[in-house]
Amino acid sequence: MSVQITAQNRRRWEVPAVRVPRPVEEDAPLKAEAFDTYYSYYGTWDYDAATSVVTHHVKSSIIPAETGLDYAQTATLEGGHLIFTVRSGSPGTETVRKKVWERLPKATNTKTTRKDRR
Repeated sequence: MSVQITAQNRRRWEVPAVRVPRPVEEDAPLKAEAFDTYYSYYGTWDYDAATSVVTHHVKSSIIPAETGLDYAQTATLEGGHLIFTVRSGSPGTETVRKKVWERLPKATNTKTTRKDRR
């Protein structure tokens, strides 16, 4: 499984010709903003049907310290959305985080072929 989360309306900037670390000082704020508006990890997962808990086993993450961690989340289906809920903290200061996943519609091929143009 793979998770990719981006903020809406991320600022666009010129694509570097080579995507290797470059110590270009003026790029630092742009790189920081790009990092702060993007999150990803990948790995495997398990599902416990008795508790409706999905556990993601992180093989690698954009945040290196998350590699090897397990994230347990309650999973529910609501109106075509898969919702992962995580609760942390103590009563009165509890934090509830939700990730809502929605299946994208199938992409349609808008390219025309030579045969279609006749």
